[in-house]
Amino acid sequence: MTDKLLQSRYIYDSDSHIDRFRYKGKSWDLVKLQWWSHRFEYRWACDAAYVHFDGNYEDVIDFVVDKPHAFPFFLSKIGFKNVKFSGLFDFTSWPDYPLADGKIEHLKEDIKKASLGTASCVTCLSVLHELPPDDQISVLNNLIDHVEDGGCLILTIQVPRAKYEVNLGAYLLTLRDSGMKYELSDEIGTPITTKDNNVAPHKYRCLRPALKCYRLFAWKDLPEE
Repeated sequence: MTDKLLQSRYIYDSDSHIDRFRYKGKSWDLVKLQWWSHRFEYRWACDAAYVHFDGNYEDVIDFVVDKPHAFPFFLSKIGFKNVKFSGLFDFTSWPDYPLADGKIEHLKEDIKKASLGTASCVTCLSVLHELPPDDQISVLNNLIDHVEDGGCLILTIQVPRAKYEVNLGAYLLTLRDSGMKYELSDEIGTPITTKDNNVAPHKYRCLRPALKCYRLFAWKDLPEE
């Protein structure tokens, strides 16, 4: 059995989370920003990477879509030596984002077609559910192609979505067909939802149906010698 942090399941309200962090003079308060699930996603993703790599972080590619977020800077803060992130946005409109230290590189590419080489760790938090179902699977296959042997893929997905269907079973089948490994958790807990007054700000609590957040960790074994 793998470490519990590397098992896939819904994120629970008892899971560890982070409310704020600081990097190179810029601060992010995830509560004030009203990022209802990111507080849990950021912490789990980094804890899972720490366990998988035994604390020896190397390189990571983070995939987003149309706007920057704080996670690449959190990845750099915890110790990843090289951080790339891809998304169709222009950082000239975000002058306070600390990209000048050379450890973080933004690549303006479409997640549906991006080809950024490979990395030991690939992350994509709360993105795939924003895409039509066919695009979800094609992008997932693209993310898999970016993972080096021995590396890992860290995803979170919000379900159920009103705009597009999210089929978690199709995600697991795609991972299995690609040769990636994963393990489902048998832990029992209360998932965080957009109905939770302690988690979600008011603007999310009116959503019907309430959203939950699924964490999905998968890895590629090293080739046999």
